[in-house]
Amino acid sequence: MVLVPTTTVTSKVPAKRKPIPRRTLRPWERYVAMGRHRTIAKDLAFCFRQSHTRMNHQSMFLGVLRMYHPTLPRDPGTLMRTPRECPKRHIGPGSHVHFGLEKALLRHLSPPNTTHCTVAHIQLSIDGVSPFNASKTQLWPILGRIVFPFKTYPFIVGIYCVPSKPCRVAE
Repeated sequence: MVLVPTTTVTSKVPAKRKPIPRRTLRPWERYVAMGRHRTIAKDLAFCFRQSHTRMNHQSMFLGVLRMYHPTLPRDPGTLMRTPRECPKRHIGPGSHVHFGLEKALLRHLSPPNTTHCTVAHIQLSIDGVSPFNASKTQLWPILGRIVFPFKTYPFIVGIYCVPSKPCRVAE
């Protein structure tokens, strides 16, 4: 008996590639992806806003960095362009500070968050809060959030401060 070598040919079907899971961009990655004109001051302001560090720590950090970058401001409030005062309107017995629905929507609906978004559904909510037990003063934050084409965390549209519960919501 003579052994004859044989070869076996098998056709392998290439395995299907698994789709790459889409991950959400971290805030820093989103900021870099925007591709705006960046400076060390703008990058630091973004990092300070995202990290929620205390102002005294930010001030110490800026003090150290100013030795190497003398153009940086001394105060974190100047770096982050914090407004000195908020314009308020007197409505009825209370005061209203409006931060702006348009600004918040543009911030959430601008690239790279969305592309070609023509319709957005928003949800507005108002709820009263008594900041002090001994006072009848109430704060009524006006909150908004996008619910379509994606969901966002609530953002502040405005705040109404009144000595008692407001009589009409339409105001």
